[in-house]
Amino acid sequence: MTKNYIIECNNIWKKYNTPVLGIKSLLLNKKFKGSQNWVLKDLSLKVMKGTSLGILGSNGVGKTTLLSIIHGTLLPDKGTVKTTGHITGMMHLGGGFHPSLTGKDNIITYGTLIGIDPNDLKEKWVEISEFAGLRDVMGEQLRTYSSGMIVRLAFATLAFSATNIMLIDEVLAVGDKDFQIICKDYIKKFKKRGGTLVVVSHDIEQLKMFCDDGLLLQKNKKEVHSDINDILNKHDLKLLGDFV
Repeated sequence: MTKNYIIECNNIWKKYNTPVLGIKSLLLNKKFKGSQNWVLKDLSLKVMKGTSLGILGSNGVGKTTLLSIIHGTLLPDKGTVKTTGHITGMMHLGGGFHPSLTGKDNIITYGTLIGIDPNDLKEKWVEISEFAGLRDVMGEQLRTYSSGMIVRLAFATLAFSATNIMLIDEVLAVGDKDFQIICKDYIKKFKKRGGTLVVVSHDIEQLKMFCDDGLLLQKNKKEVHSDINDILNKHDLKLLGDFV
């Protein structure tokens, strides 16, 4: 029987150039060569529909890079990525908002950019604002909002998109307690209806709560893809050392 993979990463390589600047190069305005740092090396990953995957590892091993490649906002240097369905990326919440627009206008503009029908947004903006707990400030410019309010508004807008693949990068670590409870409740419902979840987090308890599988990325080592509890049990001390 053919397995129903919703995300397929095949032999992914990604490098970043680290510039090496010398005084002579700067004075003469000469081009310089940088060193190449391969963040991801020949990584392959298959995620089945309805699976919740946690991506673990210390800082600098390529967790966010991989998430961005799956999302399509970053291209690999080598390899291919195939996804099936609509992807929502909860990575840089509020990145598409404009400070001069009102909360309501930002819902409609940002929601349209991420693929929600503008007509649906005009009908649901009140519902979205209530979900975010910001109904009373929808007529005010975003520049008057706190950073926590902006994150809540962005999350609420994304939560109303018709997505079946959700990518999350440390979103649950921001905002107040009430916001975090709303996030967790939404994610539980998303999983229950068969959504596919990929999470980057340093919070081991959250990974245990939301994820079935884990992908452990390690510098200069082959990635480990296994049951989340198996990974946490076998690599527990190393993970704690990396995350603290």
